[in-house]
Amino acid sequence: MSEEKNKKPENESPEDAPKEEAEGAEGEDGEGIEADELPAGPLAILRKKLKLILMVLGAVAVIGGGVGIYFSGLGGTISDSLSGTPKAKMELPEPSLFYDMAVITVDLKPSKKRSRAFIRFAMTVEVYGESGRDKLISEEAKILDSVQEFLREQTPEDLAGKEGSIKLRQGMIDAINKSIAPEKVITVLFKEILVR
Repeated sequence: MSEEKNKKPENESPEDAPKEEAEGAEGEDGEGIEADELPAGPLAILRKKLKLILMVLGAVAVIGGGVGIYFSGLGGTISDSLSGTPKAKMELPEPSLFYDMAVITVDLKPSKKRSRAFIRFAMTVEVYGESGRDKLISEEAKILDSVQEFLREQTPEDLAGKEGSIKLRQGMIDAINKSIAPEKVITVLFKEILVR
């Protein structure tokens, strides 16, 4: 009987073999065989396909979530442009208006060539819209004071020639802008300039 127990039945197929041999197969060293080393069967192929499907679904979920956040307005401003409601208004400036300032006569700083020099000039100031012109009119006394302060620091040589005209124009613009802020001057046009 002991021989009968040790013998394998002849009609037994490899599929009917005990599962212990496949699951707990040991190599010659006595160590277990890894799952990756098992022969590729339908179950192994299915596992690989499942991994690939899960990776693709994960990537699609991340990309779809990012696109959803972007178009919802949390991640960008494209939704504002699509909905037609801009965040900031851009207003065009009002048309420019001109204002003639009073004729200004001021003593200049003495120089070696001229001990008693003065400047006399008339200018027109260009500003944006009615609000700019109204501010010019209401602040004219402050403007004249700022202009005189600037001119008393200049010598006749400082205001001579083309460079002198540019310096005078920039000084007038700065003095007027300081007085009428937040309104701004576009430019200053001189009608006459006399330096003696």
